[in-house]
Amino acid sequence: MILQLGRAMLSRGRSVNLLLTFLSLVAGCTAVPAFTTPVTTVFFVAAPATAVSPGALPGCNNLAGQTFGEIPTVVAGPNNGLEPSPAGGEPLVIQGVVGDRQCQSVADATVTVWHTDGAGDYGPGEDCCYYWGTVQTDSNGVFRIETVRPAVYRGGGPAAHIHVEVIGDSTKMTELVFSDDPGLPASAGSDGTTVLDVMRVTDGQQASWYGEVVLVMS
Repeated sequence: MILQLGRAMLSRGRSVNLLLTFLSLVAGCTAVPAFTTPVTTVFFVAAPATAVSPGALPGCNNLAGQTFGEIPTVVAGPNNGLEPSPAGGEPLVIQGVVGDRQCQSVADATVTVWHTDGAGDYGPGEDCCYYWGTVQTDSNGVFRIETVRPAVYRGGGPAAHIHVEVIGDSTKMTELVFSDDPGLPASAGSDGTTVLDVMRVTDGQQASWYGEVVLVMS
């Protein structure tokens, strides 16, 4: 089932019937969509319900399994007139949902990402960026990013990460870091970063990393 979802995500840009699970994290806003991979981050973001999960969560009773259609997708690449990265990197697909602190999805939020390439460079010299992209969420707050997995800075530095800025009625800034990174600090997830669980999937031709994230606006 997980492999089938990964294939569907990579080949058609669709997700299938995301079932709900619940995490007790914050009073009145304590669940996240139960994706088929371990979901990252903290708050439930409810899309319009197709079926109700009775009594699942006080204050968030519009919980449901969702079937999404086409997902707004950005393929991260060079900006500011840069040539593509000579290093590249391993393909990475991230599907996310943006929500507010009232557990409601945020439509038409702007999600911008930028990060290093597979060699740890943002760009040549001080220029940025080899990998940059921006996308707007759909009516369910959903977005999708196709990029490569970044590396730690050339010469060393903090754990490999993806910068994320979300702009809607408010603004959220975070860095996605990877749970399988051996250099991940113990403070990850409580220091303003968001720990992303990823898994390997394949569409029969190309292997890719895949992860899902919920981003909650301040």
